[in-house]
This record gives sequence, structure tokens and C-alpha cells, in this order.
Amino acid sequence: MGEPVMVAPPKSPRPAWLARAKHLAAKFFVNDDTALIEVENVADVSADLRPLVENVCGALHTWTYVLFADHHQKGVIVVQRLPDASSLGICKIYVPPKSRNRGYGKLLMYKMEEFALSLGCSFVDLDAKPFDNSISGEALTRWYLNLGYEPLNLGTNHFQKKL
Repeated sequence: MGEPVMVAPPKSPRPAWLARAKHLAAKFFVNDDTALIEVENVADVSADLRPLVENVCGALHTWTYVLFADHHQKGVIVVQRLPDASSLGICKIYVPPKSRNRGYGKLLMYKMEEFALSLGCSFVDLDAKPFDNSISGEALTRWYLNLGYEPLNLGTNHFQKKL
């Protein structure tokens, strides 16, 4: 008879999203507990965020990212390479009210600005409009202004940031 084979005890399972996050480019990996993951299938988005991405997930020149923290989806951002190729447009960004005021929205914006630079874009464009009644248009406008975005035309909700 041969020697008994020693088998190491199994490691505690890692969430599937964490394994996928580490597989992605490092710029989308934040730390061991937070990751920004590209999703191509609406089914990969939690039910509370799904209505925001149903019509855009997987569209041409469009990327949808979900922010995971503490093993839960905390926000979503959809971006699109604009036809002029010098701008990345933020189509949608949403952090549910229960996850706000924790820096998740800023993290989504900063990571997409990094992504825009990696694509060779000089600008990020967006329309400041709330998706629900949980935030006013004025509060959202102030938030974008604090992030360095400027209105393109006074009286409109179209903003741009030079990178």
C-alpha cells in the first residue's frame, strides 16, 4: 500500500463576482470587498437595478458596470463611446437610496473617467436627470458640479468634464 495522500482542506468559497473582478483589468478592481464588473446580460443585474439597464445592456459601443460591495450590488453605470470618439457619455448612473452617501456614486464616476482616458477620450458628457423621485434635479446638479462637471449651456441639464 502506498502512502496516504494529504488533501488540503477546501478554502472558503469566494464570491463568483470577486473571481470575475480579478479577471478583469485592474482598473475595475477596487479592493477585496469592492469591485466594478462589466455585465452583458440583464439577468446579471439585481432586480432593483435591472429596469435601468434593460434597454441598453449589450448595445453597440455601450458598457454596463455594476458596483459590488459587501457582497451586494450597490450601483450601476452605463457608458457609451460617443460618435465623435473624443467623449465618453454616461447614459445612466444610479445608486439606490439605501446605498447613498457612502461614496459609491463618486467611485462609479471616477472609475468611468479612468475608463474614458484609457479609451483615449478627452471628455465625459452626461445629462443630469434623476431616474426616480428619491433625489431632486437641483441636488443632482450640485452633485455633478462638485465632481467637476460644467454645464455646456446655461439652463440645460447637459454637463461635460474635461479629463
